[in-house]
Amino acid sequence: MPRYDNFYVRVLKHPGDGCWEWLGPKNNKGYGFTYIRELSRRMTAHRASYTLRYGQIPEGLWVLHRCDNPACVKPSHLFLGSPKDNVQDMIAKGRDNLKNGPKGESHVCSKHSDATIIAIRTDYIAGVSIDRLCEVYSVSRNSIHDYTGGRSWKHLLGVNGAPSLDQLKIECKRRSRGGSKLDFAKAEEIRKRLAAGELGKLLACEFGVSKATISDIRLGRMWA
Repeated sequence: MPRYDNFYVRVLKHPGDGCWEWLGPKNNKGYGFTYIRELSRRMTAHRASYTLRYGQIPEGLWVLHRCDNPACVKPSHLFLGSPKDNVQDMIAKGRDNLKNGPKGESHVCSKHSDATIIAIRTDYIAGVSIDRLCEVYSVSRNSIHDYTGGRSWKHLLGVNGAPSLDQLKIECKRRSRGGSKLDFAKAEEIRKRLAAGELGKLLACEFGVSKATISDIRLGRMWA
């Protein structure tokens, strides 16, 4: 039976039948991972915990969670199953992304509120940089790209005045053209200078953006 020295040092054991939360590194789906020196390999934390308690996992089987908590490594909360079992378990727990399943902040694995995702998207279309969004909301760049690209939390797109998918696409296009070099103050300056008669091509050169970006600012399509 493997030992995995110090594995449970990074585990918070809740009393009673509560989960044992992995405090070490996690992936973007909330599953912990660790390097097992005895095996010279990296493993997900829940698989490592299962192996520690019950021994080697048969080939082709997955370690599933009874508690539906990806960060949990409590052996009694884990069980073996096939990929098909995993899908059926996911559907039974309402995590299959079907229309009637829990979404957003109501999802058991959610780390954010609906309001946070809307705020991220609102700041994004207002021109806040990706780096700044990561810093303010403590979210990875990959997650920010998923939220602002509308690939996740789709149920919030355009709801009650929240940014729509079209707005997010417009902002993404703006940034890809170089408009991300600007902020609202610079856009206002460009607008005023255009109104004063300065040439768009000269302003484009000065601010390091395309003439199309200058045209969009002039027409109120960006930074309006």
